[in-house]
Amino acid sequence: MRVAAALVFIPSFLMSACSLGTPYVDGYNEKNSSHSLPFVAELNASTATALTTTPTESSASMEGTFYVTSTSFRNVHGIAGQIDMEANFAAGTVSGKMTEFVEVQPTSTSTRLIGKDMFGEINYAGTINIGTGSGDDISATGSGRMRTTNGTTYSTTTTMNGDFYRRPSSALAAAGGITMTGNPGATAETGTGSYFVTE
Repeated sequence: MRVAAALVFIPSFLMSACSLGTPYVDGYNEKNSSHSLPFVAELNASTATALTTTPTESSASMEGTFYVTSTSFRNVHGIAGQIDMEANFAAGTVSGKMTEFVEVQPTSTSTRLIGKDMFGEINYAGTINIGTGSGDDISATGSGRMRTTNGTTYSTTTTMNGDFYRRPSSALAAAGGITMTGNPGATAETGTGSYFVTE
């Protein structure tokens, strides 16, 4: 998706730890959020340029943050985690994984969010087709498992789209939408959100 300022989605607890007190999971915020937040700020300021042609680089290794929100998926505020992406522009393929999941839950005062570690890994793969439309550079699907804090194991599938960007630093980055569906039993639960990755 060509992410306009008004459309950039990232939860407030990732955007500003100061407004919420101590970061809810120190290691998660330091390793993942701090890496992708400058790119999010550039999207909001329209200083990251969407690619319309294949870059001269043959490949790029990127990492960052994803966040999926849903009132039905795990009956929590959402699920956040790390996402790694390998873009092979020469072959027209993309692949990666999502790890370091946390359940995001509001506290009893509803003034800040807390996170609880989860276990699991989701691997994804897809194609690259850089164009001028919205959300059409990346098309990928993935699958894996998550085990929640109450011991429930979810067979999980994901679908992703998105676009590539050139940052002011010349680094490559990508942003887009993600849908995650977990099936712990007879009823599937779905959440939607966004991801942001950068070199």
